[in-house]
Amino acid sequence: GSIPSRPVYAKNGDEMGEINFNLLKKKISKEAFEKIKSNYNSLFINKKVIKSNKLFEIKWDNYKIWLNEGTSSAEIMTFFEMFKANNHHKIKNFTGKFDKIVLDIGANEGYYTLKMKKNNPKLEIISFEPMPMTFAMLKKNIESNKLKDVFLVNKAIGLSNQKIEFEYVPEATAISSNKIDLSVRPWLKKERIKKLKVDCVNLKWIFERFNLKYVDIMKIDTEGAELDILNGGGDVLGKIRKIVIEYHSDKLKRDCIKFLKKRGFKLVKEEKRVCGDIYFVNEVLK
Repeated sequence: GSIPSRPVYAKNGDEMGEINFNLLKKKISKEAFEKIKSNYNSLFINKKVIKSNKLFEIKWDNYKIWLNEGTSSAEIMTFFEMFKANNHHKIKNFTGKFDKIVLDIGANEGYYTLKMKKNNPKLEIISFEPMPMTFAMLKKNIESNKLKDVFLVNKAIGLSNQKIEFEYVPEATAISSNKIDLSVRPWLKKERIKKLKVDCVNLKWIFERFNLKYVDIMKIDTEGAELDILNGGGDVLGKIRKIVIEYHSDKLKRDCIKFLKKRGFKLVKEEKRVCGDIYFVNEVLK
C-alpha cells in the first residue's frame, strides 16, 4: 500500500516523528525496508497490531541497529528523530562534543546514547530504561556496536527508591510511562495500554551508585514523569551542568521551567511545538 510521509496521527499533535521513506530505501536492504513498510501500513494505516517479537538488523552508516518486526516503524521514527532531526541535541552545547558524563534517562532502544557516542566516542554515558523488552533491545544495540563506557540500568527514575506501576503500549514502547497521557494521543485506545511493576530510583541514588561528582548533560524523555525526576534530585540537581527535557504538555513544560529557574538554571532554548525539547544551563556550574 501507499505510505504517507508521516504517520496519520502526527497531524493531531502527537510527538511521534516522520519517516523519510525515500532515504530509508536508499540506506538499508530491500528486505528490511519491506518489513518496516509492512509494519507501518499495518499499525498506522490499517490500525492493526502485529504480534511479533522477531528481531532483524539494519545497517546505517557504521551502525548496526536491531528492530522488532512488530514495532519496527515506531522504532525507526524514534531513530530518525535522533539521527536526522537531532532531537535533544539541537544546540551546540548539548551535542556532548566537549563533555565527559551524560545521563540518558528514558533511553528506550538507545538511539540518543548511540548518537551522543558518535558525537564524542570518549563520553561516559549512563542509560536508564525500565521496560524489560525495551531494555533488552537497548543492550543489544549498545553491544552490537561495541560501545565502551556505556552503563545500562534497567530502572525507572522518579521521586524515590521503590517499585512503581508502569504503563506501556507493546507496539509503541517509546511512549511507556508511569502514566500515559491519552489527551495528546487521539490514536491510542485505552484498552491497548498494559501495566507492569518496575524498579524506580531517584537521582540521589544515581550519584551515589556511580560515585558521580557532577554530570555534564542530563537528558530526560520519560513521557510525563519529568517533574518527579527533578523533584527526586535534591541537592544533586545542583551538580548537573545542563539539562534537556522533552515535554509532552504545556503544563509540564511550564512546571519544569518554573522548577528549574528557581534552582539556578537558565532556559536557553524552548521549542514551540505541542511536544518538544526545553534546554537549561546551570548558571552556578557553567
